[in-house]
Amino acid sequence: MKIENYNLYNQSQAFKGYDARPLKGVVMRYTTTLPQDFQKIAAQMHEIGKKQNFDVFIQGQNQISSNNLSSLALQDAPIRGGYKYTWAQDNITFTPENILLNPKVINKFNAQIAKILGLEFNPKLQHTHTAGGNYFIMDKNGQKELLIGQFSIDDIISLCKDLDITSVRMMPQADFHLDLFIRPLNNKTILLADDKIWLDRFNETIKKIETNNDLKNDSEIQKVGEQLKKIKLIAEIMNIELPNFIYRPLRLVENELLYAGYNVIKVPGRIFTIDKTNIPCHTLNYMNAIVHINPKGELVYITNKSDLNKKCGITSKISKKIGFDFDSAFINSVKDYIKPENIHFVDTQGFLKDYNGGIHCLCAEIPNFK
Repeated sequence: MKIENYNLYNQSQAFKGYDARPLKGVVMRYTTTLPQDFQKIAAQMHEIGKKQNFDVFIQGQNQISSNNLSSLALQDAPIRGGYKYTWAQDNITFTPENILLNPKVINKFNAQIAKILGLEFNPKLQHTHTAGGNYFIMDKNGQKELLIGQFSIDDIISLCKDLDITSVRMMPQADFHLDLFIRPLNNKTILLADDKIWLDRFNETIKKIETNNDLKNDSEIQKVGEQLKKIKLIAEIMNIELPNFIYRPLRLVENELLYAGYNVIKVPGRIFTIDKTNIPCHTLNYMNAIVHINPKGELVYITNKSDLNKKCGITSKISKKIGFDFDSAFINSVKDYIKPENIHFVDTQGFLKDYNGGIHCLCAEIPNFK
């Protein structure tokens, strides 16, 4: 469906980067970066949106679509320019009166989104505002507190004014952006990646495979054990606190959040290696997620599906025998807060493997303030 001059969201407020809120929809940008893989992600998001009651808008070179997203490549041309347009969460900010943008992105695409959503477009080119993946706005006792990473902070005064922020809390930067290692839920509860959980789980599972007589005689499970040993080496490196490293230990993030009065839930949220530029390259990231509240008032968690189960040879049958698989490890860590059936894993590997992002990076959220 092509949408033109249709005011869908003439609410008085529309922000992005919040803790969990009911969503009206998300905006994604269809770019020349692997368009066929993007199409698969868009189709998955569209199906989740239909089930959980939010819309998905895909912005291409010539039009904005919200239907038939499985055949997107046939309907529209992607935005030329590749990955710099891809990160909608970083480059589109919804405010009560306009859309701010990162000036690195061409104005016309933000103007189109503003027109569709019934908002005034004011690019404010005099400042570059902080990337949306590096902050969250928390509802703290009815006030708005900005959690913001210590890196990539541009004109924080304007950002606070535009988003009506009451207080600001600088967070230790434990990854490139905050949305790679924390994910706020609601009621002042925040998920925090805990790299030690993975190491403990690998040790437990490997020991079980090596000592259980039934598992020792299963060649397929022994192959799984060898793969887990390789990933365990990565987890061991992740848990070393390197002096003078650009990224800070997760324990400092936890201390800051606890001091600020937040309820911190530690989860197995990320697995990464470090590239030549010292930037973490994620082979798994469950933190980079969209959190929606559906009409039943339930939390809905939309995150990236890992391919590590497949790489390690962990089938559903093997998972039952060894008591471990990667997706289940995360599901079990949040089951007291999010129903398992409301956790959606989106297959983003083909599109995002070379760009170190995730589903939250791809989607600018449009909360519903009714």
